[in-house]
Amino acid sequence: MKLNKYLILTTVCVGIALWISMALFTSYNISFSADIITKKNVEIQVFYTENDIEHFNENQSIKKNIKSGLNHLKMTLPIQHVSKFRFDFGTNPGEVILSNPTILGSKDKVLNLKKLKFNQIGTYEISANAIKLISNQNDPFIVFDQILDINPKGNIDWCIFLILLCTYWFIFSKGIAYLTKFKIFEKNSRIDIVFLTVFFVILFIPMLNISDAEKSEQENRMLTVKPRLIYNGTIDSDFGNKFNNWFSDRFFGRCLFTSLYQYLKYFIAPDAGNENILVGKDGWFFYRPDKSLENFANKVVLSEEEMRQGLSYLEHINNWCKKHHKKFYYVIIPDKHRIYGEYYRLVRKLKPDKFGIAEQFIDYIQKNSDIKVMYLRDELLKYKNEGLLYYKKDSHWSDLGAYHGYNIIMDELKKDYNFDIVRIPEWHSSTGTISDLITMLVPQNKISTEPKIYKRPVYKTKAECQRLTKYGHKDLGEVTCRNKQNKYSVFVLRDSFFNWLTPYISDTFNKTKIVWKYNLERQDLDDIDSNYDIIILENVERFIPKILRQKFPNLPKEN
Repeated sequence: MKLNKYLILTTVCVGIALWISMALFTSYNISFSADIITKKNVEIQVFYTENDIEHFNENQSIKKNIKSGLNHLKMTLPIQHVSKFRFDFGTNPGEVILSNPTILGSKDKVLNLKKLKFNQIGTYEISANAIKLISNQNDPFIVFDQILDINPKGNIDWCIFLILLCTYWFIFSKGIAYLTKFKIFEKNSRIDIVFLTVFFVILFIPMLNISDAEKSEQENRMLTVKPRLIYNGTIDSDFGNKFNNWFSDRFFGRCLFTSLYQYLKYFIAPDAGNENILVGKDGWFFYRPDKSLENFANKVVLSEEEMRQGLSYLEHINNWCKKHHKKFYYVIIPDKHRIYGEYYRLVRKLKPDKFGIAEQFIDYIQKNSDIKVMYLRDELLKYKNEGLLYYKKDSHWSDLGAYHGYNIIMDELKKDYNFDIVRIPEWHSSTGTISDLITMLVPQNKISTEPKIYKRPVYKTKAECQRLTKYGHKDLGEVTCRNKQNKYSVFVLRDSFFNWLTPYISDTFNKTKIVWKYNLERQDLDDIDSNYDIIILENVERFIPKILRQKFPNLPKEN
């Protein structure tokens, strides 16, 4: 009878524990499945979008190498909604048969093979559930011309479930058996038993609510995506570390504990900063990641190979522009410490600024190409006496700094084009933006308001703009603007600094497209060829290493 009671109690405890930790072994995902037959080894790639706009990019794609013969393909898409879908067949695939292409999610949808758009496909033949095609070109693909509107489906990772089941069963069976004898063998009271029970219950609290957010606004970074032990038929040998990182990013109460830790640390040592923040002099904060301290000290040395690869990317863009009668401009915005380095603490310059990463890369570009590159540091320094050009507690430039940056860029463009520059008729004093740096250091509700030390423009844009949001953030994704009163059109690859320039740029040109990324893709070139006169690539100084890793897309050979 006692054995039955222990068994029942163990079963109940294990069931409750599994229910609480359901998020650990349940994944909500969308998959693509199909059968594909090829006569050679091919690297296939699928593209997808989360909205109805047909703009595919490398960041929303998955690649997989398949061998010749019949392949039963299944690929998990790391998103929560699929709207548009594209299938690429690699380079020079020859003859390929694709059958039963299906998106698996909250509802399974077989893709319509009679509604397709083709690119670089020689011949094709469509049957009821398969397409046979032949292509010996560089970039053959098909776009399924339909809006899918598919959400994820909950799937149980049975490997994780069985691991947790066995672990919980062992813990509770042994724990309950021990607790029943605890008082007799250890001579402890029922209070001790209750204490131990509560202690083990508390261990499950972090699993009560696993966050599904994609970005931490508090830390200004993307959160880790949930890993899978078996992904596309292969066991992930690094699953343990990835799972730990995912759980550490998302456990219940993490934001509360992070805020408490930040506030306590700030209260005890307000000038200590943390791994993200260097607290400078007179209330100035500076960004630490991305080797910012080393860059301030001019300690980072770019290798010849790194700069060669970065220049290769920029030259490909520049040469493409020349061939298609466009103009290309490369803009580097200085880091905050390049303008206000006198407020730095604890770090000293090991070399003069002429050895900074921007100077190294610009010198290499100018010695080896005719690319038009603008580094705004020297020009911005001329305006320091007009007001604060960067926010004291934010890593970005202020409205005043951005406006002067806009004028510096436009003065260079006016050497090639005739247009009017936006003029700000009036400025007013403002408390400015308290954003990324201060919130990484201390909870925002503990921040004292800054005095009105910044200048903000009295200005309203005349352009009509549409924003394609990403991650639920209005400034991410794409911005497309039209202003019928002006001429010329511009396509901008950029980072967050360009947010402050958007109103001025959109009122300067007839058509403006601003995309938050550095990588120029094939579909971007098609868009630019048809719609834009100018390409601007902008990046803040600390992100130069990201430019050095970019690659120009493969283009089909022209006859």
